[in-house]
Order: sequence, then structure tokens, then C-alpha cells
Amino acid sequence: MKIRNAIITIGLLLLTGQLFAQYRYTEFSKSYFKSYVYDAVDAGTAPRRWTSRQWIIAGAVTATSLIVYSQDENIRGMFHHNRKGALDDFSRMAVEPWGNGLYSLPLLAGFYAYGKCNTDDRAKATALNGVKAFVVSGAFTEVIKQTTHRHRPYQDDPVKPSLWEGPIAGFKYSSFPSNHTATAFAVATVIASEYYDVKWVSWASYSVATMVALSRLYRDKHWASDVLMGAALGYGIGRTIIKNSRSKSNVELTPVLGARFNGACLRIKI
Repeated sequence: MKIRNAIITIGLLLLTGQLFAQYRYTEFSKSYFKSYVYDAVDAGTAPRRWTSRQWIIAGAVTATSLIVYSQDENIRGMFHHNRKGALDDFSRMAVEPWGNGLYSLPLLAGFYAYGKCNTDDRAKATALNGVKAFVVSGAFTEVIKQTTHRHRPYQDDPVKPSLWEGPIAGFKYSSFPSNHTATAFAVATVIASEYYDVKWVSWASYSVATMVALSRLYRDKHWASDVLMGAALGYGIGRTIIKNSRSKSNVELTPVLGARFNGACLRIKI
């Protein structure tokens, strides 16, 4: 009896997931491309809707960023004085392309192709949301870069981590925040969130994003505070896109098990 009930429960839960796990965008469409604007605006105005817990987290991230900012020069020195030829090649060829789209976009294309061939909406939604996260996070970082115009570590001798030119400095200085890190974390957040039930996917996604962040420090392209804020920005945008990608269902199916009967409770909101 217990074995039969367990089998029935698992079956009903799987049925529930198939019927009511809804994704708003699983195909390229006009509404999907319009959602780029909607999600960007939603991410940009998110602080207006933050809960107390979210404000506390934002405060903690800001405080940490200020501490890291005060140590930017020391952290840069630690990475700069431990560079080796083999690591240079590994960082440049194996890690950084995950941040500029050379590897991440083909990976997302693979998700989409797999979803099309196997009628897998989750894989297709992962691909579409991942591309959107890449584009939106890249746009956000570019706006901030062109507003702040912070000097990159290699652009001054001696190094000056406190040089910010402001919004009228042209396009030469664009250190803050790290675009590679933001896009890597945005895509990683989408993949990890869509496949939350597969633990190794989350570990792999965030491990790659973290290596991208470290590679930007190692190759002297960014300050540590640039990378930290890029990671926070990418994560936040990824979570916003995931939240907005879910269609709200008015139907709820719940397994019901009893001593004499097994079934399901179907609720429909009117």
C-alpha cells in the first residue's frame, strides 16, 4: 500500500509539473522582444518595490563594496604580482569568453536547439531568458560605464583607483562596473534558477561566473569593486528576468492521499 501511494504521489506531482509549470516565452515573438524593455524598466525601478529584507541585503552589498573599494589597490597588487604565462592563456582563452558571449551565447543556442528537438519548454525558456539577461545586463553596465568613466587599473602609472571622470569624459575610461562579470552572472543566474532541481547545474554556472570575475582582476582589466558590483548587478537582473518569465496559473492541482482512496484536488481561480 505504501509503495503504491508513493508511486501515485510521484505521478501526480510529475503531472502537475507538466500541466502547470508555465513559461511566458518559449519562442521568439513580438511580445518576447517587447519584454526586453519591460524587464529593463522593471530591473531599473526595482528599489521602489524592495522589501525590508531586500533593502538590508542591498545595504550589506553596498557596505561590502565600499570596503573592497578602499582595498582596490592592494587587491590589484596581489593579482598583478602573481601572474604567470600559462594562467594568462587559460584566463584569456578558456574563461573570459564566457563573459563576452563567445561561449555563453552558443551554449544558450544549444539549450534552444535541444528544446526544439525534444519539445522541452524549460530548455527553450532558459535559452530565451539567458539571451535577454545577457543583453539587458550589458546595456545596464554600459550606461553606468558612460556615466562614471572610471579609470582601469592599467591606464595610469602609478595606479589611481579613485579616478572617476564623470559623464563628460568620452569613451576612454570604462572600468566600472565589469561588463564581463555582469553578463556572466546574469546568464548563470538564469540557468541556475531554471534548473534549480539539478544541483550541479547551479554549482557549475556560478563557478564559471566567478572564474570570469577573477579573470578580470587577474588580467588587470578591472578593480575588485568593479567586479563585485558587476556580479551584484548581473544577479539582480537575472532574478528579475526569471520572475517576469513565469506565467501565473489560475489552476492548482494537489495530490490527495487517504486510507481508502487516492486522488487529486483541482482548484480553479475564477
